Amino acid sequence: VQSGECIGSAMLRRLGNVARTAGGNRTSRQRRRHSGGGSVRGSVGGSSSGGGGEGGEGGGSSSRAIVSAIAAAAHRRGLDLAVGLTLQDYNALVGPAMALPELSRSSTLAVLVGSTRDIWTPFLWALRQSPTRGHLAREEEHGGPLNAYVVRATEELAAEAVPRGLGVSLHFAHETAPGRLVAMQRLAHLSGAAYFHAGCGLNVHPTFGPWHAYRSLVVVAADGVETAGPPPNPSSSEAVAAAEAALQTALAATIDPTATNTREELVGRYREAWRLWQRVRQCVSTPEYDAWKYPDAFDEYHFSHSPALLKRLVG
Repeated sequence: VQSGECIGSAMLRRLGNVARTAGGNRTSRQRRRHSGGGSVRGSVGGSSSGGGGEGGEGGGSSSRAIVSAIAAAAHRRGLDLAVGLTLQDYNALVGPAMALPELSRSSTLAVLVGSTRDIWTPFLWALRQSPTRGHLAREEEHGGPLNAYVVRATEELAAEAVPRGLGVSLHFAHETAPGRLVAMQRLAHLSGAAYFHAGCGLNVHPTFGPWHAYRSLVVVAADGVETAGPPPNPSSSEAVAAAEAALQTALAATIDPTATNTREELVGRYREAWRLWQRVRQCVSTPEYDAWKYPDAFDEYHFSHSPALLKRLVG
């Protein structure tokens, strides 16, 4: 639901599981673990001076400076959420099958990067400035122009913010291959960024509500920072129950029990039923989050991945 380009890896797995079992085969369960950095717009902890930190092993203060530098560089590219943590905490949460490489360290820095509606200004600008107006390099490789923009922006911010000499590994929300898949929503919950409601597949942020998405993970060969742990639940039980009911309606419109339900079929029906999927998010959105709601056209593109719509937005 909270994916970047049309359908996220977590939701695709959910659709596949429900399609295979005709009733769901949810396996994700939350586990507590301390993690850190908090989540703010622009910068996170420590100094926000470009490049901060020192090379080599990377101590606590220098790691916090790296998180701040990554947050500042991300913000300039419309990726205005960043939270630091220790990668080993995430690996303990998801287990060996989904664990990410720790860059030969016992404590490894990871920075979760996300966005709000503010990503659209630099994204559309990039599309308008592209030599192939309305398209970006590598968009076929990454499943669409928005994903391609996120990849480019994350590569740029890592090159700008991470001190030379430190190893870096980048992961993206749209990747689903073994060894590349990241449970972004569980990671956001673990890091303290936003509470994850597994029953409806949504994270709710204390400021942005459900109107945000997790885009990438920057792993750095430096000491991890303290992990904040799961945040308080900002949603009422009634809102969550409504979202869970809306999810079942959306699933019923997306999964055909008489069909083979291939990936292509699921994605196609998901796009067609985008209003129903939008409703899931609206159920946990309260007036305090109204300023961060996605404009309807942006929300439609997130779900439908419509080239015609994007062309109109680019102009």
